Amino acid sequence: MELLRPTVESAGILSFGKRRLQIANVIETPADKSCGSDGKQWPCGMMAKTALRLYLRNRTIDCDLPSDAWEDMARAACRLGQQDIGAWLVENGWVEAQPGSPLAAAGEKAKQAKQGIHGEDPRRRPAAAPRPETAAPL
Repeated sequence: MELLRPTVESAGILSFGKRRLQIANVIETPADKSCGSDGKQWPCGMMAKTALRLYLRNRTIDCDLPSDAWEDMARAACRLGQQDIGAWLVENGWVEAQPGSPLAAAGEKAKQAKQGIHGEDPRRRPAAAPRPETAAPL
């Protein structure tokens, strides 16, 4: 079923007016979640929400729902084009995979790679050194 212009409530929860949809096989990362340690907290929930919002960019998604007449909260696997949205979220570390789900291995890989909510504040990463062809002449 095609769903038009989802609003991202959090990484893992989309809304369509008053109806909400939980992406299957993932554990939502609430928008108000903080991550980090040693006094270096960062707003990982808001960054995860923003990453999903930028990924979807108000485009139509396809979801495995029996009909578009659900109320309150539904749970379904959804895709943007050919990409499974839950897999994208887990692989990029923005949500945790449900234990025992088909995405669990990808979740472990994201944790080991310290991606998304499993890593450091991406806003504090050192800037990459300029490539030689783009460096300013001396």
